[in-house]
Amino acid sequence: MQERSLRVFFALAVTLATVLVVVGFTNRSEATATVNLAMISPLTGPLAFVGQDNRAGVEAAIAEINRRGGIKGRQIELDIFDDASNPSQGVVHMQRIAGDSKYLGVIGSGFSSVGLAVQPIVSSAQIPYISMASSAAQVTPAKPYYFMTTATSRLFAYNMAAHLRKVGIKRIALMVDNGGFGREGLRNVKELANRFGFTIVEEIVFPLTSTSFTAELAKVKSSSAQALWLWNATATAITITREASQLQLTQRLVLTGGNGSLNYLQAACPATNGAFINTYLGPVDNYLPKANKSRPLAINLDKLLKKHGSTFNYDGYTAPYMYKRAIELGGFTRAGVNTALETRMKGFVGPGGRYYYSPLNHSGLGVKSMVVSQIKNCGLVPIAGQKVEGGTITGRIIR
Repeated sequence: MQERSLRVFFALAVTLATVLVVVGFTNRSEATATVNLAMISPLTGPLAFVGQDNRAGVEAAIAEINRRGGIKGRQIELDIFDDASNPSQGVVHMQRIAGDSKYLGVIGSGFSSVGLAVQPIVSSAQIPYISMASSAAQVTPAKPYYFMTTATSRLFAYNMAAHLRKVGIKRIALMVDNGGFGREGLRNVKELANRFGFTIVEEIVFPLTSTSFTAELAKVKSSSAQALWLWNATATAITITREASQLQLTQRLVLTGGNGSLNYLQAACPATNGAFINTYLGPVDNYLPKANKSRPLAINLDKLLKKHGSTFNYDGYTAPYMYKRAIELGGFTRAGVNTALETRMKGFVGPGGRYYYSPLNHSGLGVKSMVVSQIKNCGLVPIAGQKVEGGTITGRIIR
């Protein structure tokens, strides 16, 4: 009897030990599992300053998420691919990423032309793609698996057109690049002209490779335009701004969120002073009401970067947190992430504003996430009286 009891005891001990080993391996496997994300970004070429700021924001977010325990205990691993500001290169990278099952999602290029070029691959491979580019065509109509962090070109146009009407500007010279963002800017402004009561008296489209704009700006100067509305998010905007100042254009310079970066503001200073520019909330975080929920997120990123962030930094920071929330809600599959983004992310707050994703809306941001500023002392100062979540902007820094 005693021997039988010992045999039973040892058998139970072995079984228990085996269970503990299996549990140990399972826990260790779960603990070492990762969330693999890919990032396509213009780290070189004309849009390099966009891509480099995007990357800085993405890396800051991922480091912060991993430091806080990752996503359900899993650390994020990021592989970065340089599209070199070239749509063809973006397509090559996207094909490779889509075919590798380890990648749960993609943080997309800040260059609209790349975002539009890879869209068919996103759809066919059914891999989540969160774009950091502004082209509205990316999400109009909404397409499964394809989302964006920043304001659409149409939202930029609508928000600024409303302000120009308010200040009595009725005649506009429009200057756009021939990339995806610039072409959409041209189309959007034309569509909004009658609605907001202004006339386009000069229309100039230039290649992204152009290096001098004296002749084009001379036409603007001699026109009846009250404002020069520029749609260009590359370093070219610096050249245009400087040359406009040298030619002493009397027209008010009007910019978009693509110029909401220290790379532009400091390089073009002081020629930018007096210009109107619209952005989403992040670039004016210090002016937002304390009740605004984007404010602490943007200020936190400023501290992580040890500088005031750009639109591109905030876009980059937003994307990993979108993936984090979507994975928490939908699980560790591409389909689960897509479903969570479409149906369970309404009201998600990022440093740029609040997102209202739905099956029919993959851009998310609305007018209450937009702010028009005037550039003063080479920085953004929001026009007072604009309503955003949490209150009204006073035009004064909030301590």
